[in-house]
Amino acid sequence: DVLKITRDEFHAQFDELAAEVVKGKAVVDALTLELSTALERTDTLEQHLDESLRQCAQFEAEMERRRKEFVEGRNHLNATVAALTESEQRLQQDVDELSNAKAVANDQVTDLQRQLDAATESYNVLHGEAAAHVADKTALRDNAESLQQLSEQLQAAHD
Repeated sequence: DVLKITRDEFHAQFDELAAEVVKGKAVVDALTLELSTALERTDTLEQHLDESLRQCAQFEAEMERRRKEFVEGRNHLNATVAALTESEQRLQQDVDELSNAKAVANDQVTDLQRQLDAATESYNVLHGEAAAHVADKTALRDNAESLQQLSEQLQAAHD
């Protein structure tokens, strides 16, 4: 009887162990499935990571290209600003020279106007003198004609 009890206990323990093994196998199967799913997710994440890294490399290359374009654009802009500044300075020098030339021309015009005014005044004086000479000449001619007539009358009276 003791053997039967021991054997029954042994079978009961065996059945419990078998149930535990089944449970353990189910857990292992679940863990294996979970591991497989995790590995698939890891592969997917690695693919996404690789794609992200590729996109980052493209983005970095694009940013480097744009940085170079920006530097070239900035250098071109700086050169243009320098050229415009130099051109502005030359234009300012030209404006200053023109202002000086205008001042000289204005002085010359003022001097010429004074000379013209003096010449006009001299002309008016000479014109007045010429008119007086013409009047004197006319008066002398009239006197000469009168004297001629008087001389002719005296000659005729004397003859």
